[in-house]
Amino acid sequence: MAQMEFPVIDLQATGRRIKEVREKKGITVKTLQMFLGFNEPVSIYKWQRGECLPTFDNMYAMACLFGVGIDDLLVGNRQEVVFLHFRLWGRRGQVPPSPLNI
Repeated sequence: MAQMEFPVIDLQATGRRIKEVREKKGITVKTLQMFLGFNEPVSIYKWQRGECLPTFDNMYAMACLFGVGIDDLLVGNRQEVVFLHFRLWGRRGQVPPSPLNI
C-alpha cells in the first residue's frame, strides 16, 4: 500500500485565502481587528502573509464574520482527498469512513 503524505495546512495559501475572502466580503483589516478585539492589526497581517495561523477560536470567529465555513479559509496539502471524500459520500448525516484510513 502506498504511504499517504501527512496532511498539513499550507500557511501561505491559507493566508492568501483569508485575505481574499475578507476583501471579497468588503471587510477591512481595521474592522476585523475591532471584531476580534485586537489592539493592533499585526497578527492579521501575519496571517495574511502566511507567517503563522490564527488560533482556532479566531479562525472560527472570522468564518462567522465572513459567513463561510472554517474549511473555506483553510488550505491544506491534501485538499483533493477531502474534496473527493465529500463528493463520494456527501453530507447525508451518516459518518463516512475516514479519507485517510485512520
